[in-house]
Amino acid sequence: MSASAPPLADRSVRVFASFLIARAAFGLVYLAAAVRHPPIPWYYPFTHAWEITSAPRSHAMGWFGLTALALTAAALAGGLMYLISGAPGVARVLARPEVVLGIARAGGLILLVDFVYFGWALSHDDRKPWTPPDCSPARAHPAPRATPLLHVPRTAQAMKLDGELNEPVWNNLAARTGAFEDAAGAEARPYSEGRFLWDGEDLLVALYAADDDIEAKATQHDAPVSTDDAFVLRITPVTPAAPTYSFDIAATGFFADARRVPGAPDADADLRWESGMRLGVDRDGTVNDPRDVDEEWVVEASIPLASMGVTAAEGTQLLVEISRCDTPRGTHERRCGTWGDPSRRRLLQLGR
Repeated sequence: MSASAPPLADRSVRVFASFLIARAAFGLVYLAAAVRHPPIPWYYPFTHAWEITSAPRSHAMGWFGLTALALTAAALAGGLMYLISGAPGVARVLARPEVVLGIARAGGLILLVDFVYFGWALSHDDRKPWTPPDCSPARAHPAPRATPLLHVPRTAQAMKLDGELNEPVWNNLAARTGAFEDAAGAEARPYSEGRFLWDGEDLLVALYAADDDIEAKATQHDAPVSTDDAFVLRITPVTPAAPTYSFDIAATGFFADARRVPGAPDADADLRWESGMRLGVDRDGTVNDPRDVDEEWVVEASIPLASMGVTAAEGTQLLVEISRCDTPRGTHERRCGTWGDPSRRRLLQLGR
């Protein structure tokens, strides 16, 4: 009489073994991708765009892509394991407790290696801590230097001013400021950035602000925004005795526009001047609610060049400075970043 065959693994054992294999695959693929940097989806918060690449072009978030890759591998490995575990030979092997325990231990070891690696990587991060900027009006400005030139491309793309920046030209064509700087010349925190285009009549401006607690009290046109989370944009045409035009834009979308004659202090700016600027603001977060953690807000604006007495033509130049101030969540500290300042304004030139 022949010996009876070992019992087959039941469905619960097959599901459990498949879960263990999926867990091991997730940890292994996540670790390998973090070390080898294969092409994965990266998210650009400034433009709300995605790109599959191994080296993002600017500030981007890779956690989503890494997790999606690892989850896909886990699903495939777990599904494949469940299918093959139905075969009599594999099922008999899985019916042995020591086999399932071995799979569990292997998966746990992979996750342990993940924790050790990422802990080591964090402890050996050599990025330098940033210095909080000094936003005091009394801060001395550095000696004047050469004015950098930024060429502003022309676009025929129709813009929907909603702050979403869905138009491809914002990502593929627009001139970019790069990160704003703090008083020490380092990248300002929270992060801010600007982009420029023109369409033959208007200067098109996009302003991005990372912000974990959006605070703004302005609720009407020409209201002061000095204590709000806000951008201040100043534009001076490169013409003799040209005035400076200022645009103070709060996270609520309300703004104050003013005209200041050469040599006059900011306090003497004429708020009666109207620019005709149109804009939209997209906010990822709730305004004036410190109970939750916000993410960002984006301004998309169109400023008529004629309102500043500017000829809308290729080669026209504008001196520009932008500042952005914010009070981070849970603090009372006012932090500011700038692109250009009174001692070193940036030069925009309208191009093709």
